[in-house]
Amino acid sequence: MIGLGLGPLITGLLSDWFTAQHGVVGLRYAMLSSYILGSSAIVFFFIAGRHLLNDLAQLEALRDQ
Repeated sequence: MIGLGLGPLITGLLSDWFTAQHGVVGLRYAMLSSYILGSSAIVFFFIAGRHLLNDLAQLEALRDQ
């Protein structure tokens, strides 16, 4: 919900800022910035997913004690 609400708002703000700095290609830079931030989130979710099964197994072992 946060991403759906703030994502377009932040992209629009970045577009306005980049347009003031670089002219008509401002929207392109804003969309590229959104893509880079989204791609970094994918990397972090992948890293977290690799550790999830091990963490759940440790939690189950602690619960059984």
